[in-house]
Amino acid sequence: MYNALVLPHMTYCSTIWNDGSNSILSKLSKLQRRAARVITGQSYEVRSTQILESLNWIPIEDTLKKRETIMTFKALTNRLPHYAQNSLKISENSNYSLSSNYVKLSLPKPKTNLLKRSFSYRAAKGWNELSDEITKNVQNLSLPYFKWLLTLVRIG
Repeated sequence: MYNALVLPHMTYCSTIWNDGSNSILSKLSKLQRRAARVITGQSYEVRSTQILESLNWIPIEDTLKKRETIMTFKALTNRLPHYAQNSLKISENSNYSLSSNYVKLSLPKPKTNLLKRSFSYRAAKGWNELSDEITKNVQNLSLPYFKWLLTLVRIG
């Protein structure tokens, strides 16, 4: 029931409304931990990370970061409308371009915290933190294969 009814509501359009602020993430995290305790019947003496692992649930913070990374992949591989793709810029560094094996994004220089909370900043920062093994040959990867690669690493 949680995966069918609650999780979709928690993650719906998360790349738009999630600005990375701790207040939103802490509320969602509390909701997820509480749902896990209700489902398993565990008391507060058991660590919530153990409960989430027993249910094979990914912490909501990691889920939201993974969704941002998938959206970034879609933008880089022309699977999104142009207005969404234009929010991300390929790094001008000669080592990284779409014609080379590895793709890195240019990180805007934030003057305010508002820019740090924007999708373009968070997406570029998150993408650049991925290993080169994941970002190599990004144009040749299918979306299901990219999602599978993300399951092999911990984002966050």
